[in-house]
Amino acid sequence: MLCLRFCFHRFCAKPIIIVWMLGALIAWTSLMVWFAGRGVIELVQVDWGAAVLLMICLLAIWPMGYVVAVGFAGRWVMQLCERCNGGPYELGERVMILSGPCSGAVSSICEKFVGQIGESYSRVDLGNEIKARSEDLVPDYALLRLSPRR
Repeated sequence: MLCLRFCFHRFCAKPIIIVWMLGALIAWTSLMVWFAGRGVIELVQVDWGAAVLLMICLLAIWPMGYVVAVGFAGRWVMQLCERCNGGPYELGERVMILSGPCSGAVSSICEKFVGQIGESYSRVDLGNEIKARSEDLVPDYALLRLSPRR
């Protein structure tokens, strides 16, 4: 059960994948409803060529679903992922980095930043070598709280 919970937190540390799946689901659902109203689904049942064209159409609309979902739900999904992983974080809290070059490292938060679009970042204490490469600045959705809430 603990492994399943950790896998959930690792998945939630990548909100872009969640947004992409959400956008594809919305785009594909609306497209399939539109196709069903036009009789395309009945055509797919009898003609394999139509099935191949439908699959190509679904693959082609996948990037559009991503763009639409990022515009409408990207910020919301990032905030939800941060909350699921224990955020909002405070200075001095012990956290584990879930994604990025220092994935799996455990450290404490030493500084907080707000990005250009309002995204929260934390600087974690990982040593001078990592700080020199600027790999210690991690988005808050990619952190997992290890210290208990106060």
